[in-house]
Amino acid sequence: MFTKTAVLFFLAHAVTSEIIRTPLTRVEEAVKPYTEYFENLQRLFHTFRSSALVKNEARPISNLVFFQHYGKISIGTPPQEFNVLFDTMASDLWVFSKDSIDCALCAGHRNYNSMDSESYVSNGDFTSFWYLYGNMVGYLSTDSVQIGDMEIEGQTFCEVNMVMGAPLFSKTVDGVFGLSFGDLSKRNSPAPLKNLVDQGLTHGVFTFLLRRKGSSMDYSQNGELIFGGIDHKLITEREPTYSPVIKGSGYWQIKMDRVEINGKPLGCTYGCQAIIASNFPGIWGPTGEVGYMYKAIGAALHEACEPDRLPTISFVINGRRFNLTGRDYVLVGRDNESRKGCVPQIHQYNFTISGAEWILGDAFISKVYTIFDVERARVGFADFRDDSHKAIDFKLSKKFIVTKKANSASTSNINVFAATLCVIITFLSQKYIL
Repeated sequence: MFTKTAVLFFLAHAVTSEIIRTPLTRVEEAVKPYTEYFENLQRLFHTFRSSALVKNEARPISNLVFFQHYGKISIGTPPQEFNVLFDTMASDLWVFSKDSIDCALCAGHRNYNSMDSESYVSNGDFTSFWYLYGNMVGYLSTDSVQIGDMEIEGQTFCEVNMVMGAPLFSKTVDGVFGLSFGDLSKRNSPAPLKNLVDQGLTHGVFTFLLRRKGSSMDYSQNGELIFGGIDHKLITEREPTYSPVIKGSGYWQIKMDRVEINGKPLGCTYGCQAIIASNFPGIWGPTGEVGYMYKAIGAALHEACEPDRLPTISFVINGRRFNLTGRDYVLVGRDNESRKGCVPQIHQYNFTISGAEWILGDAFISKVYTIFDVERARVGFADFRDDSHKAIDFKLSKKFIVTKKANSASTSNINVFAATLCVIITFLSQKYIL
């Protein structure tokens, strides 16, 4: 009995211990001159006046296309490929459908065709998703879904065939792959992240790597979504600090001790809750508290500022400070009149989401190595090494792609060897032990 148990454990470990890397690409709309970049900010965030920073004006929550990073998945047999946003504030998977109903937006994307898939199973229930400036409407279907080397069997997803309004989605993005902690849609079918874990494809730890240049929010083209473990080469030797996910929320929602500027508490003074969000622009907090932070930062639109002279903002989680410098939380550039200025990427909103007052989006995740752990119901945080972005650049180079293939083959050989060894052990145990 002991031998059989050991064999099963050995096989399971051999299969699930592999780290799966999925490249992430920033959407094309992000690669724009600063003029267009600031015009988009003007339209969606600001009134584009210097006074906007001191009037405590609330800004709408938006899935801004120029902050989004997408990766590739495939659906069906044979596989149909799609570019999707991996969103930790959503639980569902949806892509545009070929069976669209007078949907001009759908026509500009890759569309799923159920007639071309041998593994398609009809469902038929209708559903919808709300986004800023519009709704996505469609019906549920079931098919196989592949992400990296992992294939989910029998995954239910939504085929979007009608769009109401004009949701802000990039032309290069064909859908959303939800990675929320819980099932926010409350459907009868499991969310894709749950299926990944339940089907033994990963043990439920994933991280985002968003590469940035020296100035804030100035991401280069690529990043990575890593399933299956932690890349210890990218973080300092200090162990990650973990915080449990708050039960019942459905989001990656944790307790935060406070927010400090140069060591002085200016937000979340008596403790609060925060949602950790991928593909979400900047950092969001209560209107009043962020207003005080604006004054402490002292940066204003159309006025020259030096990011290196701005104060350090610290987010204290489970007793540990995670620091963001000026280059981490402001956007530096010129507007359409060639006026240089700084735009803080800490935004205001005047309500809570599931009791959370703060949302720590890409401005935080790109600076702090963030670990989403499904099975242990926790979020971990660690400091990047000073040269970590060089390591990420190496991983995403052509040389790494070759290395990755070699590693995959090596891993495959190890798994074959493990399986063969287990068969031998099982045979010997049955013949000589049992």
